[in-house]
Amino acid sequence: LRIQNRDYQEQIDERIQEILKLKVIAGDAVHCLHSTRNEQADVMSESERLRRLVAQRRELLQQLTKEVQKTRRECEETKVESLKLKKRSEDYKVPPVMTYITTNAELYELTKKLESWQRKLHISELAVKSQQQKELRLRRELAQFTTAASPVRGRHDDTWGREQQARPSRVQQRRPAGDD
Repeated sequence: LRIQNRDYQEQIDERIQEILKLKVIAGDAVHCLHSTRNEQADVMSESERLRRLVAQRRELLQQLTKEVQKTRRECEETKVESLKLKKRSEDYKVPPVMTYITTNAELYELTKKLESWQRKLHISELAVKSQQQKELRLRRELAQFTTAASPVRGRHDDTWGREQQARPSRVQQRRPAGDD
């Protein structure tokens, strides 16, 4: 019985050793499972971050593509404009310096003449206005003289007309002698 007990005891010890090994293996498996789950969670969050980053980069790429197209169009327009300006600059002939100087001198002289003529015109306009005022005043005086010289209707006094003829008019008084 002792031998059998010892055999059973050895088998129990072996089984206990196997169970301990299996527990260690199971513990390692659980530990490995937890670490793998943590790694998976980290990988998933990193994957989500990368997806957002990729989406942002795609949007940025689209914007940059549009800007590149716009810049190319502007570049082409600028090239065309540059060619036009280059052609215009090639066609442009610079006049000699003396021509420029003489033209500026002529411009200066013409400007002075214009200013002189404008002053003369202004003086002439003032003279015309003055003469028109004098003419208007003389016409009024003449109208007064003719109305004063004609006898009033209904008046039969002949002396009135003779008195008016004997008295010189204002116009005659102002005229210097020898103007006749």
